[in-house]
Amino acid sequence: LENDVHTELIPLRLLIDFFNTAYKCQLKLALQATLFARILERNYNEMSYTCVRRLKSLCLRIFLWNYVTTNRYFERVRRERKQNCFIPKKESWTVPNRNDLQQEKLIRLCTYDALRLSHLTTTVSTEILRISCSQYCEAKFCSAMLMDLLKNVRKAEEEPDMEKKLREIVHANSSPYDCTWRLLNA
Repeated sequence: LENDVHTELIPLRLLIDFFNTAYKCQLKLALQATLFARILERNYNEMSYTCVRRLKSLCLRIFLWNYVTTNRYFERVRRERKQNCFIPKKESWTVPNRNDLQQEKLIRLCTYDALRLSHLTTTVSTEILRISCSQYCEAKFCSAMLMDLLKNVRKAEEEPDMEKKLREIVHANSSPYDCTWRLLNA
């Protein structure tokens, strides 16, 4: 399966189906991470709500949608900065109940900034800031971090009231008209 996947040639929905199969059957974690990385490497503008909804894991579905919307926001910021336009601030997600450790873990999995920022080079004013993982690899996404994410998501999904906690987080951090609410019921 790993050698047969050429992401540039196959549709995104099929790639997501490959990942779902690997995740559901609990195939090698490295294979799952590779497939998920290939999903993340795809052009985020082609990742529609219906494609993201195909993911079977509720937590990964919310993560992927956050990843897509954040990338679209950064792209908009880059475009509008060149034109000296006003850029509205994107609010980061917060935990509705600060005393709930399970919600703290879930929100980290839904946003997982460590993965998104691990190989990102950003320009801040005149200085260039390089945030890198401990492996000094040239990959777009750190496979060790992806494997940690997938392992932690699987653990979180085994918790009895995970879905209820995830709903509370999504309802507290997005509007009822946002696609994120609909992803919970997909």
